[in-house]
Amino acid sequence: MIWLRIALVIYALLYIVGGYFLVRNQNQGLLVGGYFLINGLVIIGALLFERGRYEPKFKTKDGWETTNERFIDDISGKEMVVRYNRRTGERDYVEERLKKKDKQ
Repeated sequence: MIWLRIALVIYALLYIVGGYFLVRNQNQGLLVGGYFLINGLVIIGALLFERGRYEPKFKTKDGWETTNERFIDDISGKEMVVRYNRRTGERDYVEERLKKKDKQ
């Protein structure tokens, strides 16, 4: 997964550099250069503000109920358990082995 991020950063930097040079040559590439600059900055911003997968927002156990839903995470290969909070309607994904430790 890190390779995808690296490839996206390189792609975005190429967009930004290309956009900069097109904007600098105002006669021919102001509109296209601006488009490249904005797209490159959006990609970089998305990578910076991306949240982690399956990370609970709250560490508290209040109101969370374990459901019967289970699945294998495609990336880690670990079994995940789905929890549900009736009060807020949120869903939380917890690794099965961590869930077993909580019960002990």
